[in-house]
Amino acid sequence: MVKVLLKRFGIFKMAFFMGLYGFFIGLILGLIIAVISLFASTSTIQSGLLVTGWLNIIVLPVFFGAFNFFVSLILTPLVNLILKILKGIELDFLEVEEPNEIPQKNSPVKQQKPIVSKSKY
Repeated sequence: MVKVLLKRFGIFKMAFFMGLYGFFIGLILGLIIAVISLFASTSTIQSGLLVTGWLNIIVLPVFFGAFNFFVSLILTPLVNLILKILKGIELDFLEVEEPNEIPQKNSPVKQQKPIVSKSKY
């Protein structure tokens, strides 16, 4: 096992990741709502989301992506502050020689020297 200490997140990398994540979630929701609105009659359902129909495929990904980006810009420094107070979070990683060699539950694991890079953080 390789033990690693997580001390901080990059603010803009996290914001970009969360924005991209929100974009894809919005795209999936937009597709679902667009398909539902295709089969629903607008005379019986007066919901605003269903009336816009296929416009949701454009609006929801942009909205979800932008919202997640800005929220993570605000919350990532807060998470970094909490990590600084807690002096990091310890993570355990299992080091294997090849990606296909994942050890089974009862098989012995070779103990190897951990590969830890020294960073200035």
